[in-house]
Amino acid sequence: MTSFHVTSHFTDIPVDFIIDLIFVSVFRSNDEFNDPNRRRMKKLREWVVKTTAFPLNGRFCREVDGVAMCSSIAPLMADVCMNYVIDRALAVTPPGCRPDLLCRCVDHLFSLFSKQLPFKRFFTNINSTAFKVILSLPRR
Repeated sequence: MTSFHVTSHFTDIPVDFIIDLIFVSVFRSNDEFNDPNRRRMKKLREWVVKTTAFPLNGRFCREVDGVAMCSSIAPLMADVCMNYVIDRALAVTPPGCRPDLLCRCVDHLFSLFSKQLPFKRFFTNINSTAFKVILSLPRR
């Protein structure tokens, strides 16, 4: 069994990319929202994410590149990002090199491999497909 841990910061996630991922997944199967409503909802989400202020050293600041962790939408965006990273890694990893079992808890991936070689291949693939999301192995 192997544990991967995200060592990069979710504040480094490209906000517009994650917003696009959310909207693609929500609206892909939902015809209820027409284009004007989609654009309005996307603008609203961008406004919420990009204008959230947070206190730091007695002053209010705004995250300018990434998602402010104090934002109520930050956990959703981190979750969408992790799902994207896992999906991309599984898509580029040959079936014989994928984990026999893969579970995720927030920013940890727990995987079970029957052999060492597939583990190394999957670890390389998951770090090469992740934009600004770096996973590491715990030190032993």
